[in-house]
Amino acid sequence: MDHFAKCFLILRLEGSRVEGGLQRAQGDGRGWRAVRVDLVSPPADRFAFTMLGWTGSRMFERDLRRFARLERRMLLDNHALFDKTKKEFLTAATEKDIFDHLGLEYIEPWQRNA
Repeated sequence: MDHFAKCFLILRLEGSRVEGGLQRAQGDGRGWRAVRVDLVSPPADRFAFTMLGWTGSRMFERDLRRFARLERRMLLDNHALFDKTKKEFLTAATEKDIFDHLGLEYIEPWQRNA
């Protein structure tokens, strides 16, 4: 886990508020659904790194970090991108900037599945 301010909570959604209704299991008489919500509040200059780190499958995140480390000699995490050859942190205003630093084509968040 990172050190950004965060809140993990579970919301109880009433069945009437769930689009398409609830898919009830046999014997389950609940009229509600529990949904986990993670709220993370990074500093503005780290927002792109946080967004990239919290979107996509675990395997996608691992592979992207492994690629950065082994192929580009960079360290990527939810906070920053560090270029080990230049010995400097690279800035990024958007997730696309991070992909550009890594020399990769941008992948939309909903396509980040490995």
